[in-house]
Amino acid sequence: VGTDAPETTFSDDFESDTGWSVTNSAGLTDGQWDLGVPVTNCNRGNPTMDADGSGSCYVTDNSAANGCNSDVDGGFTYLTSPTLDASVPNAYISYYRWFSNTQGASPFQDVFEVEVSDDNGQTWTELETVGPNGDEVDGGWFFRQFRIDDVVEANDQFRIRFVASDTEPGSVVEAGVDGVSILSIECEEALTGDLNGDGVVDGADLGELLGGWGSDGPTDLNGDGDTNGADLGILLGAWS
Repeated sequence: VGTDAPETTFSDDFESDTGWSVTNSAGLTDGQWDLGVPVTNCNRGNPTMDADGSGSCYVTDNSAANGCNSDVDGGFTYLTSPTLDASVPNAYISYYRWFSNTQGASPFQDVFEVEVSDDNGQTWTELETVGPNGDEVDGGWFFRQFRIDDVVEANDQFRIRFVASDTEPGSVVEAGVDGVSILSIECEEALTGDLNGDGVVDGADLGELLGGWGSDGPTDLNGDGDTNGADLGILLGAWS
């Protein structure tokens, strides 16, 4: 079992402007996406360094002015990629993201959304939503990778956008994006126990197997007509 070496067909470390666009809702008063080296003298949930070590990234209002009061306020700010070619075999989109909404008068109220499009931005589909609660809403860079065909068609009209927002009641909202890539990851053969096809055998696959308990089908890993303890042993033996 194995994979060919991933081929990176698009990579942006944000050290230069490659055509990303920033748009804001009518009510936004502060916190638009900025490209640059993060400021280091603020501590309100904002990143103080980029994720991939190249230096620059996109952050929301990268400023130390007004006592570092430079977070997202009053609406939505959208960071949208240029048109990207994802028409490669088994295309994956990966990126680093940062989100914090644990400070201010009304913390844990807002979310960070990631959306993708296969028609050059005419329509958008949710890829993931972070918050308002959970383990990844108090800052920190998190790496995420998704198989594009699991969400939209992987074609040459692909776009991705990152949406940070602060809606009433207001809180301190800080966000960041770095290291966006498209990869072509071709499997040499199916990974035993990888029931959801994401390239690893983990808790998500265990959930799939338990959901199919007592039945045949894809969760019957040994082909004996029944999903049972023998199949559970096979899955645990292949745990990534």
